[in-house]
Amino acid sequence: MPCSDNPVLAVIMPALNAARTLGDALKSLIEQSVPFEAVLVDGGSCDETVAIASAVPGVAVISAPGTSIYEAINRGIEESRAPAICLLNADDSLLPDALATLVDALDRNPEAGIVRGWPSYVEETAAGAIAPRADADRRAHGTLTPDLLMRGACAINSLCIRRTTFDRIGMFDTTYRLAADRDWMLRAWRAGVSIAEIKRPVYRYLIHDGSNTMDRGKRNYAAIRREHLAIIARYMPSGAVEPQPGFRAALRRWHAAEAAMLSVSLARGGAWREAWNVVRRAFRIRPFWPATLVTDIVVRMRARIGT
Repeated sequence: MPCSDNPVLAVIMPALNAARTLGDALKSLIEQSVPFEAVLVDGGSCDETVAIASAVPGVAVISAPGTSIYEAINRGIEESRAPAICLLNADDSLLPDALATLVDALDRNPEAGIVRGWPSYVEETAAGAIAPRADADRRAHGTLTPDLLMRGACAINSLCIRRTTFDRIGMFDTTYRLAADRDWMLRAWRAGVSIAEIKRPVYRYLIHDGSNTMDRGKRNYAAIRREHLAIIARYMPSGAVEPQPGFRAALRRWHAAEAAMLSVSLARGGAWREAWNVVRRAFRIRPFWPATLVTDIVVRMRARIGT
């Protein structure tokens, strides 16, 4: 369905030098069956990204050189007008009837500030073929829990979010270059935003070497861990009673796991001083975090072997 003058939702697309994959993303969008508006925010592409997007009738292209992905998303939300928001990366695609499914769930759940579908993962192999990633799907599917929210795939692109939810808890915090989506979801969870679950895939993520967060080389592994620890540090000292059960316990387990992963990664790379500083900061935040880590490892090992 072409873009509409009376859209039921807005699809925001951040893009930068995405000519190789953008055509497939846009094709998946225009094949949807509900009236939408599309806003592509370009971060200063040097390839054919803008030309490809501009050739699709009704897609609004905003030039915003130098913007990060979350700055671009915030800008797109501000420039759109529909009452609900979906996000579409330029290297991913919507599954058939995804938007209709999300809109129907919003209509059936007027109290929900967020509707959550499932992501489906595929990977681009070294030979250029596309292969399904059933292991990633298994980890991401299921009802959202604090553990999945903090330590699973964030998959914010498989959500449909009412504009009133952004009014309530704010936009993406651009302090975080890689993990602002997880920070936003944590804020929504802590604020008690109602989430309606669809329990079916609506969005296809493409894992490839150019991805910022899901690539075989894991080039941003340490940077993501640092941002996660910065997010945790904002919430860990809070003495307030959490409105959602299980949040504090999950946060402690997440903190222990992230501190361990980052310190081990740095030590393996020879950055011993920085690794030690990570450990010291972890003790300042929570002195008993190693005990939490041991418990978490045992619980996860038992879950894997089914005992």
